[in-house]
Amino acid sequence: MEKQKSTAVAKTGINFSQTGIVKFKDFNELGSFCESYAKSDAAMKCYQDKPANAIVAVMYGYELGMEPITSLNNIYIINNRPALFAECIHGLVKSSKVCEYVHFKYIGTEYDDDFGVQVTSKRKDDTEPLVSQFTVADAKKANLWGNRDSWVKYPKRLLFARSLSFNLQDNFPDITKGIKTYEVVADYEEVAETKSLNEVMDDTLKKLDDDSIAPESQADIEAEKEERNNNDGPGGFSKKEMDKDLFNNGATE
Repeated sequence: MEKQKSTAVAKTGINFSQTGIVKFKDFNELGSFCESYAKSDAAMKCYQDKPANAIVAVMYGYELGMEPITSLNNIYIINNRPALFAECIHGLVKSSKVCEYVHFKYIGTEYDDDFGVQVTSKRKDDTEPLVSQFTVADAKKANLWGNRDSWVKYPKRLLFARSLSFNLQDNFPDITKGIKTYEVVADYEEVAETKSLNEVMDDTLKKLDDDSIAPESQADIEAEKEERNNNDGPGGFSKKEMDKDLFNNGATE
């Protein structure tokens, strides 16, 4: 039988087998591929002119057993982390050797608090399936329901994505490897840059100064200073009073 031949793209050095699967000999080839992809019209927004993001996505995809182009079409960098679209993580689990089935159904009265999606999945090596659900009540608790544009436009889809994501991550951690779904990560609040302890203390002191009650006039300020000077002895007594007491006490002895 004739051996499979591979052809090479001259400028990039990227190799393709006859099945069309991209193979990289080293990191330089991966980088070259991602640079080309980042310049293409096919690149999603998070990869446009950002080859480093594409490299991260491809490497995550390898961990999940995905080909480079599949990774770049299904992994999205959002809120500073890679996330997988719900339908992709669904496909990864269902096509794995350890999955027996994944079922889902809508529950409750449509758009009431009990309305949601129930997902049931079972591993071949487990005796019992895992059942989980995400409802309108859960979305309200998370401050999602009606507060975000996507939840207003696609409520059923996002209820499904949340329930599916939580179930498969809990039941198939060996397949999902900790990666979250895009639909979940997109709702994360952006984390502000961490401040040092000194910066936090400075901000706190400044806020206390801003919230304090300022003297009404310069005369009040001077009077306050004078009072502090007069009452700077132990117990709040003025130095003049203490000197007088000491003198008197000494005179009577």
